[in-house]
Parts: sequence; C-alpha cells; structure tokens
Amino acid sequence: DTIGSIVFVSGDQQDIEAGDGVSFGGGVVHRINDRFGIKYTASYKVSFSAASNADVMKSVLPIDIVPYYRTGDHKVGLGLSLHLSPKVDWDWLAPTMDFDDATGLTLEYAVRRFSFSYTDIDYELGPLTYDASHLGFKFTSKF
Repeated sequence: DTIGSIVFVSGDQQDIEAGDGVSFGGGVVHRINDRFGIKYTASYKVSFSAASNADVMKSVLPIDIVPYYRTGDHKVGLGLSLHLSPKVDWDWLAPTMDFDDATGLTLEYAVRRFSFSYTDIDYELGPLTYDASHLGFKFTSKF
C-alpha cells in the first residue's frame, strides 16, 4: 500500500510504499539434520525519497525465524517475520509516522546462495492499516 506521496515542483510524484526498501543484515543457520534446519536473521530495511529539499526515509528492523526443509541445493521454508519500529520520517513535510510493531508470515525458496521470499505483513497506525507485504531477493554468503 502507498503510505503517502511526495509531489515535486516539476509535477512528478513519488509514492512511499509500505513494503519497499533495501535490506542489510545477517543471521545464523541452525542445522537440525541433513534435511531440516532453522534460519534466524536480523536486518535493517530502508528506503529513501528522491527529493532534493527533503530527506524522507522509511525504515524498519525485520527479524525472521524460518524453519526450512532442504533437498540437495534447494531449501523451502515457512516462518515468522517480526518488524520492529517501522516508521516514515517525512522530514519537514509531515510528522513522523511511527507504526506499531508487526508480525507476519514469510515463505522462502533458496537455491545455493540466492533466495526468493514473500512476506505477508500489515503495518498499523491507530485505526489505519497498510499492507506492507513484499517480495524479496537475497544474496547470502557464509563464513
């Protein structure tokens, strides 16, 4: 869902979407056996506006706990996604929107170092609800 929009002097408009952003994070994989495991990750997800005179930023701290089934190089998992402190800082354009913490479901398919996920989650602010569901693509590395 669109949380709000920024209208530029040129007449162009940029929508601030609830589920958009780029994430950076890390995690731990707990292998139960050759087929099953649980992946724990924490990240910082952020998106910025393109305005030159205002710094509009949407941010959230997602924590995912995803049990998975593994066969060969493929993993399929279904788990929980907890989004802590979702907010939109509108700079001088409007008051900051501090959403309630949210919990949703995440479905993930991974092959080798790449994974695709879908997270179904809603953000609430008072009586308003915004669909923050999103598709994700992740590149992982281990050390």
